[in-house]
Amino acid sequence: MSNENIISATIKKLETDKVIITINNGNEITLPLNYIPADVGEGDVLHITISNPLDNQKKSEQTKELLNEILKPNS
Repeated sequence: MSNENIISATIKKLETDKVIITINNGNEITLPLNYIPADVGEGDVLHITISNPLDNQKKSEQTKELLNEILKPNS
């Protein structure tokens, strides 16, 4: 099971220093303007990914272990 969720959000309003977005369940969230790409405008749809950084760290460690095992010289 993936511990990553993707939420669709529509830009409702851009202000000088913040953006108001509406997520797919109808709730509104206010974020700093620098959290979104510069080339988007009101009405554009964003995909927001929410993940657990500890899961990403664990995957990275598992990948390193696997590579070390594969690249280990034969004894």
